[in-house]
Amino acid sequence: MSTAKKNIGSLNRRITIQASTLVPDGQGGDTETWLDAIYLWAEVLPGSSSRSFQQRQNMIDSNVQFRIRTGTLIGKTNRILYGSRVCLINGIRDDDYFNEFQI
Repeated sequence: MSTAKKNIGSLNRRITIQASTLVPDGQGGDTETWLDAIYLWAEVLPGSSSRSFQQRQNMIDSNVQFRIRTGTLIGKTNRILYGSRVCLINGIRDDDYFNEFQI
């Protein structure tokens, strides 16, 4: 039995893949705007986090991973919107032997 049929129920969080687009600013230049490109179901996997104090500011760096179905054309130039949180894509890798999921 395929692992996709066993794990499909864990893809229970809605995420949005956004793509960067240049929009004319009316002054001869361009402004980068992020537009919603793809809506997906994903499994949210816990990552690591760290906290530091720099230049009188409390900085929290949080890492989260998303498991999605393979076949979605996304890359490192896209970003993920999860609720109100914007996540940059550091890398994409296959997650299982059958190439049905990506992290």
